[in-house]
Amino acid sequence: MINKGIEQLDSNDLETNEQSIKFHVFSNILDVNTFNLSNLFEIINQTQNGQNYFICVSPDYYSGNLRLDEFINYFKNSTDCLVISERKGEIDNPSNPSKPWQDYEKVFKINY
Repeated sequence: MINKGIEQLDSNDLETNEQSIKFHVFSNILDVNTFNLSNLFEIINQTQNGQNYFICVSPDYYSGNLRLDEFINYFKNSTDCLVISERKGEIDNPSNPSKPWQDYEKVFKINY
């Protein structure tokens, strides 16, 4: 277990076995603008050899989530990226049932 903020991660924190299939889950974090998405991409790109699946969920801010889109575009522009699923949905809002929360989800696969 690694107990660090995203900006404090380095390559040693994310070393993995190339033979392992990796699942990366990003839930309600990619939309937070307190860390550099490019740096996160670089660390992942340097350390995650083999088969990788990314499950990304963020709030839907009217026209999607720009930071989630930016994150996946780093992979699309530099690796063989296969988008498996992309959708917008609704989640029950217990404090206001007539106004559900909106979410934005993307699942993609990378082979290094």
